[in-house]
Amino acid sequence: LWPAMLLALDLPLPRQVFGHGFWLIEGQKMSKSLGNVIHPVALTQWLAELAGAERAIAVDAVRYYLFREVPFGVDGDFSRASLLQRFNSDLANDLGNALNRALSLAHQHCGGRVPDRHRPADLAARAQEIHPRVEAALLRLDLQQALQAIWEFVAAINKFLDDRAPWALARAGERQALGEALYSALEAARIVSVWIAPFMPATSAAMRAQLGLGDAPRWDEAAAWGLLTPAAPLATPQPIFPRIDRKKMSEALRPTPSPASDAGGDRIAYDDFARLDLRVAEVLAADRVPNADRLLRLRVSLGDEERTVLAGIAPWYAPEDLIGRKVILLANLAPRKIRGIESQGMLLAAEAGEVVSLLQPDQSLPAGARVR
Repeated sequence: LWPAMLLALDLPLPRQVFGHGFWLIEGQKMSKSLGNVIHPVALTQWLAELAGAERAIAVDAVRYYLFREVPFGVDGDFSRASLLQRFNSDLANDLGNALNRALSLAHQHCGGRVPDRHRPADLAARAQEIHPRVEAALLRLDLQQALQAIWEFVAAINKFLDDRAPWALARAGERQALGEALYSALEAARIVSVWIAPFMPATSAAMRAQLGLGDAPRWDEAAAWGLLTPAAPLATPQPIFPRIDRKKMSEALRPTPSPASDAGGDRIAYDDFARLDLRVAEVLAADRVPNADRLLRLRVSLGDEERTVLAGIAPWYAPEDLIGRKVILLANLAPRKIRGIESQGMLLAAEAGEVVSLLQPDQSLPAGARVR
């Protein structure tokens, strides 16, 4: 319809039309009848309260998860456990750690001010190498690859601090080397604040405020090194992404029974259960799905046939460890395409907090044996 309207008005047609994918939840389509719809406002409020983070920061964390977890344009599988794992590992541990360490050390050893500039460190060359990769990924709408490149640089900041060990330089009285290390780490954090602004505007603003920068980021500033002004005051470091305690996370992920289930409202009839075709399957081959942190592609045997199945178990199982393993497969689940690959069934697994375990028979059974 839209192209037809443009043609009727003698207006140019779009050069590119982008179609987004669908979000599943735990492998299922979201629907009101299943009661598994994710409401973004409620989700960000839940995350903010759980982490003790500002609401705008929780919104940024959800944005980051959605863009980082799945390539833009294909179907994705939403999981609260994955969201919290990203929050702790990528945002609190990686990004937050890089900024907080650099700021805290500058307050301890440089009077809370930006150290003097010295010769550019390795981080300057790394930023020059990554910046065009981020730009190119954004131009082709590959948002996941853009974030992956940015987080390579975040990891480089943390490694730089570990390798240079500014605390040891301070004890040794090597003031110039100390200033060089801290200036480089702070300047690198400034560049990250520019790169993440399109994805995480509130986080970018919070980082820049702690770096003593009151102005909004300009994209071309990410391609330059040395824009932090020596002797400029730095704000007191405050965790932008407070790390969520593991016990608290497990409790938050534990399902709570609804009043309907207490009254038997969620019970199913035996005939409904009997419709499930559960089989023992043997894993013949396994590999990772490209550009997917959680998905594995498995080739399984049901005795008289072979199938391809996708499973979001990559954080817990290496592909080579699954070959030859007997698992339980829901065989009559309607096929579904994920990342352009048709998944012909679903593996059964148990989950408790951050631990996922595949179900398997405790005795030797042939592939294709029915589970009753």
